[in-house]
Amino acid sequence: MGVLGDASLPAFQDALKSQLEARPGLAGTAVVVGPPPPGIAQTLQWIAFLEVEGAERWTAMGRKQKEEKYWQKVYISVLTRDGDRDGAPGRNIAYALRKEIADQLLADPTVGASVWQAQVEKDNKFEPRLGITVQSADGGNTVDLAWREAALFFDILVKNRI
Repeated sequence: MGVLGDASLPAFQDALKSQLEARPGLAGTAVVVGPPPPGIAQTLQWIAFLEVEGAERWTAMGRKQKEEKYWQKVYISVLTRDGDRDGAPGRNIAYALRKEIADQLLADPTVGASVWQAQVEKDNKFEPRLGITVQSADGGNTVDLAWREAALFFDILVKNRI
């Protein structure tokens, strides 16, 4: 398989971002392509489409068709404060956001006809984190231990024919 060249990736990311932003269950959740900018990174909930791994290859001779198969890496972040001692509330919200993504892909596996098929394939890891880095008034960074982050990473398997 070759490297992704004229891939469907931008259309897929744009279409899925639009679909997720329209879901009532994701109201108040920022959805971004790439690392979240500073204004987003400090919001309480966000979903980021990060790097992509995959390849494309030509199909059988005479068909002049390419097949793409790639994994879109997704990072969900949920921030909670104070009374969240064990991280369960943030974890539960993170998995609820993941379910919203999976439900959207079940409802429209072609993601607005941008790809042939897309589905949540696997959870890679969940990381509870204590404290977030905040910028102080003097421009320095400090860690505020009153905050917890529930960080959930997983892949969306995407297949397409060009």
